[in-house]
Amino acid sequence: MRDHPNVSPLRLAILGAAWCFVMLAFAAANPACAKEVRLKQIDQAHITMTWEGDGAKAITVTGETAKSLLQTLAAGDTVSIPDDTQDKVDAANVKIATQAVSGTVRTVVMFVLAVVFGLLVWGFSGSVLVGVDKRYSNSKCQATLWFGAVAVTYLTTIALRFYCSDWDPYYLVGVDIPANLLALTGLTVATAGGAKATSGLKAKSEAPNAPTWSDLLEQLSHSDTNNAAGGRPATTAKLDVGDIQMLLVTGLAVIVFVVAVWFDLAEVKLAAHVALPDVSTTLTSVFGASLGGYLAKKIGSKAGEG
Repeated sequence: MRDHPNVSPLRLAILGAAWCFVMLAFAAANPACAKEVRLKQIDQAHITMTWEGDGAKAITVTGETAKSLLQTLAAGDTVSIPDDTQDKVDAANVKIATQAVSGTVRTVVMFVLAVVFGLLVWGFSGSVLVGVDKRYSNSKCQATLWFGAVAVTYLTTIALRFYCSDWDPYYLVGVDIPANLLALTGLTVATAGGAKATSGLKAKSEAPNAPTWSDLLEQLSHSDTNNAAGGRPATTAKLDVGDIQMLLVTGLAVIVFVVAVWFDLAEVKLAAHVALPDVSTTLTSVFGASLGGYLAKKIGSKAGEG
């Protein structure tokens, strides 16, 4: 049976998260910019906008692009306007407030949150990664990896919005998940559920001993084995093309998505609502086909072969 670590993974996760915010607090100070105000109301009929705070008042937006500008703004957006703005402001001088974030800060936040997630998975690996046949489950590991990528990038986006807004709690919300991203997450969960049901129906032989971390790569890349008495393998595990292709496609999708988010966060917009970068239709199709192929192989194989 696998020994549990002496240090609680949950405690390490909490310490990691705390360190993440400490790093943000001592990161380079935000550069000074024009006056930034958070919009309270947009009045397209009178072409005015009202900001929150002391002395808030309606300001008329002028210029040829005034109407089109107001259509792109929403209550809760933080905009940058000239310091000397009084009753009127030219539409050309109104922009959504943005904050540049260094690559070091982005990398540190993502890394720390990934470590926190990894520690949580490590602490609960028996239920998160191991299937009903007491082997590391490809579908569970794949779902955990993809969910981890989405969760880490989502929390990174929230943390950086919070940081760039001078710790304004308003920006702890307002991060949306695009449709294709939700679809991929749903596919991973559905595949894990289908694979679990299939494994449960086929798990007729005596279950092996609980796996160790040294078994992870072999069990994820080789076919399942039937077991004799005492949990000893009665059949030889072979490299499984279906398992390997799913691992490769998942790894590629995670890398592409995380890198896209890393570059997207080079400039954080203080809009009321932002969205994570969406994945392409091509990647969604390839990902779905990979999961479908794996599940079809799982269902069609005999016990001890899939």
